[in-house]
Amino acid sequence: MGAKNCPETPRQKMINMMYIVLTAMLALNVASEVLEAFRLIDSSLIHTLSAVDMKNRQIYSSFEQAYLENPAKVQEWKQKADEVQNKTKELTDYITELKEKLVVYSGSE
Repeated sequence: MGAKNCPETPRQKMINMMYIVLTAMLALNVASEVLEAFRLIDSSLIHTLSAVDMKNRQIYSSFEQAYLENPAKVQEWKQKADEVQNKTKELTDYITELKEKLVVYSGSE
């Protein structure tokens, strides 16, 4: 920022260096806050998924119970529910595989 006829003083060099260090520290702080936000989102998603998984198990258990009580009436819907359950399992396995590949690709274990 100094002009040609006014060279940068040691004081100005020190101030510029402090700005660079401050900027770097702010960048590191933002990164840790962003990582903390991702950790919070991940824990919230895990909690939500466990609640949904428990509810789904209850629903499938209800299908099993209804099928045992009246197979003729419930068979069609139980087959559809089983098909949805199988496709959902395939999809979640695929997503898990992609997540694992991403972790390996990023260099983390």
